[in-house]
Amino acid sequence: MTKRILLMFIFCLAALWVKAADIVLTGVYSGSSNLFVQCSGAGLKENCITSIEVNGKKVQFSKALAFEIDLKTTVKANEQVTVKITYGANCVAKVINPQIIKSQESFSFVSVNVAADNITWVAKGEKRFGQYIVQVFKGNAWADEQGVSCRGVGGSQSYSVKVSHKTGVNKYRVKYIETGGKTILSGEGAFTSQTDNITFYPQRVTAKITFSQKVKFKILDTANKVLKEGDALSVDCSDLPMGVYTLEFAGQKEKFFKK
Repeated sequence: MTKRILLMFIFCLAALWVKAADIVLTGVYSGSSNLFVQCSGAGLKENCITSIEVNGKKVQFSKALAFEIDLKTTVKANEQVTVKITYGANCVAKVINPQIIKSQESFSFVSVNVAADNITWVAKGEKRFGQYIVQVFKGNAWADEQGVSCRGVGGSQSYSVKVSHKTGVNKYRVKYIETGGKTILSGEGAFTSQTDNITFYPQRVTAKITFSQKVKFKILDTANKVLKEGDALSVDCSDLPMGVYTLEFAGQKEKFFKK
C-alpha cells in the first residue's frame, strides 16, 4: 500500500511538472519592433513552446531557444493586440521586450466642442469595435442622432460630426459604448443659434415641397425608411405614393400628406 501511495505521489508531481503555462501580453502595439522571446532550462536544445497566438490566431514560430514573433508585418502601430505564448515542461519562456506592447489606458473624453455646423470631440483609451453615439437634447430627453465607429487605436483620437441646429440653445453630448455594453457619457456642449426657424410648404403636397431657405432634409415613410435626402431649397415629391410622410430638417420633424 505504501509503495502504491508513493507511486501516486510521484505521478502527481510529474503531472504538475508538465502542466503548460501561459504568457499573455495585452495592450497597444507601439510599432517599434518585433517581440523577442527566450527560453531557458537544463539541457534544452530547442524551446518547449507549444503555441503562439496573436489576436486569437495561431502563428508560426522558430524552435530556436531565442527567436522573434513577427508583429511589424501583422499588426499596425497603435493597434490593440493580445499575444498569448503557451509553453510546456522543463523550460521557462520569457519575453525580452514586453514594453513594445503598452498597457491599454482607461477610456476618457478629453474635450467636446459644438460649433455652428458640427460637434467635435477628443477621446483617449478607446477600444476596438467600440461605438460613439452623438446625442441631442429634445423635449426634455436625450435622443440618439448619429453613430460613429471607433478607430480602435492608441493615443488620443479626434472626431467630427455635422449637426443642424434649431433656433435657440442646442445641447449635445457623446455616448461611448464598448463591445461588452459598458457606456460612458461625455460632458455637455451647447450652441445658441440666432437663425430663424426654417419652414416648409405645403403640408398637403402634390408635386414638391419648398423650404424657406436651403437646408439638409430627409423624407421617411411610416416604417422610418429614408426615401429621399439631400441639401436643397425644394424637393420633388411627385413620385411618392399617396400617404403620410415624415420630413426631417434643421432639427425638426414634421408630417406632410402626399396627395
